[in-house]
Amino acid sequence: MKNDAFIGADIGTGSCKVVAFDQGGTMLALQSLEYPTLYPQSGFAEQDPKVILNSLAECLKLVAAQLKNLNYQIGAIGFSSYFHSVLAVDKNNEPLTNCLVWADSRSVGLVEEIKKATPPNAWYSRTGCQLHPMYPPGKILWWKQNLPEIFNKTAKFLSIKEYIVSELFGTYLVDTSLASASGLFNFNTMTWDAEILDYVGINSRHLSEPVSSQTILRGLRPHWAAATGIDQSVPWVIGAGDGVLSSVGTGTVIPGVMTAMIGTSGALRVLSPIPRVDPKGRTWCYHLTGDMWVLGGAINSGGIVYRWFRDKFAGEFKQGTEPPPYEILNQMVDAVPLGAAGMLLLPHLSGERSPYWNANARGVLFGIGLEHNKSHLARAIIEGITYAMYSVFVALEELTGQSQEIRATGGFARSKSWLEIVSDVFGREVKVPQVLEGSAFGAAILAMVALGYLPDIQSARKMVTIGETIQPNMDNNEKYGKLFALYERIYWKLQEEFALMADLRKELTGGSKT
Repeated sequence: MKNDAFIGADIGTGSCKVVAFDQGGTMLALQSLEYPTLYPQSGFAEQDPKVILNSLAECLKLVAAQLKNLNYQIGAIGFSSYFHSVLAVDKNNEPLTNCLVWADSRSVGLVEEIKKATPPNAWYSRTGCQLHPMYPPGKILWWKQNLPEIFNKTAKFLSIKEYIVSELFGTYLVDTSLASASGLFNFNTMTWDAEILDYVGINSRHLSEPVSSQTILRGLRPHWAAATGIDQSVPWVIGAGDGVLSSVGTGTVIPGVMTAMIGTSGALRVLSPIPRVDPKGRTWCYHLTGDMWVLGGAINSGGIVYRWFRDKFAGEFKQGTEPPPYEILNQMVDAVPLGAAGMLLLPHLSGERSPYWNANARGVLFGIGLEHNKSHLARAIIEGITYAMYSVFVALEELTGQSQEIRATGGFARSKSWLEIVSDVFGREVKVPQVLEGSAFGAAILAMVALGYLPDIQSARKMVTIGETIQPNMDNNEKYGKLFALYERIYWKLQEEFALMADLRKELTGGSKT
């Protein structure tokens, strides 16, 4: 008799990962494939949805074959995907556009117009989503104003996960987790917000039907069953957004414990039994499942900045080298002491989300001198990303109270030096689960709960084994406190300059002014 395996299919910004676990949470198989983000103009960030779909299918095929060799059968598959994406499809589900990702800020001018036309925090107080170009309302408005022929042909506006679900199963459904992070969903009524839809120029027929994140999907289309090697009888669970699922996958399912994730972007999250918004508007609030909500803040500039550094300035460390490229970069970081010899980076290479919500912000390298080299820049990047994360941490603790514990997930959790920097900057103990694929693990756990293999989400805490605990160096914490204060001073002094440069950038590059 074969044992059951549970798969988490995680559609990330930089790659998809398909990870299989046994019922106790032991990892059995993992496959991942990277895909590119396209930047055709300043402020644009988009992906080919068919490339992502085919990458996911390939990873599923490889994991299904591995499980067969291990004498496991698939008990269920759970979906995870990145938040805030949107693409337009026609009546035949053919994409009319690429998929705009969270880093796309082309609608910054339109979002400013919305802010002027609506009362302060009117949308935020109902949706938990700030007015910002990363959210779909601005992106849809941009299509309406700049590509009316596309807008008028659009049958549905979908996130990347919705597009994949519609291709695999022929149905338009969206989990309330992704819906709650769209800026179009009212968390008081748990339905699409009619007033916001009317402002944007669409109606609920343009959107998928919101359903529970534990909704079970059956009847994989024959073509995709053949392409993936997954039987049509296997149940799939629609799942949630990658961020909230990483809280499940790290066992951060009780109050007072915070998840720190740095992958392509970065985020900090805490659990809440009710939806809550920040009176200062610094954080967001998204649904997980049932009476579980996640409060948090996300930064644009996580590992994407480290990857930019690797690709643009350390091309000799591309994928396929030995040792792995990021291991080499981490060695460069370790070779430089705290503070990067007086060089400080504001890492906002594609604008910023929490807590500033400033799409015009851009990267600033401060204090650079002739004594600095590539290793200093690598260290400044890691520290700058960590300062951006800490600014979110301060806002969250102000809103929810002091956290007793931080659990790390995402790519940065593989870097001992980065974990130590986070612990020192935050002045908190950081725990690292043995399974670092938190979102995929969370998706698999949610699938187990939905199918009755686990009694509830809280069971996740018992399944998570801590592999490492990092203690803060409080002497370093004091030094980092001074550097963070300078980081914030630099940011706030450059508000007018960020806005001026945004206008100049459009003029110089010929980018869209709306």
